[in-house]
Amino acid sequence: MTELALLFANAERRLIAHAEELVKRLDTGERDVMPEYRETIVALKRLIGEERAPLLTTKQEAEKFGVKPRTIRKRAGKLGLEPVSIGSRGRAAIRWRT
Repeated sequence: MTELALLFANAERRLIAHAEELVKRLDTGERDVMPEYRETIVALKRLIGEERAPLLTTKQEAEKFGVKPRTIRKRAGKLGLEPVSIGSRGRAAIRWRT
């Protein structure tokens, strides 16, 4: 692992720990930490990036949009979905990134 990757991994770990602490404080009723919590989550999302967002199956995307899987396959571009090939054959070889 490169130094930069280690730096980012450490930053991610620290942001997660900080967010967990803020959640505990929110759960006890400290509403004044909400802006700090929001900033922490946004920073974590930027650090993690879209590449690590979970890929959904066609069926999962169809359930999310309330349509049939065939509609997802036919209208993916109009729905803002990007197909990601994880295999070479069949419908199960495709996952979707939103």
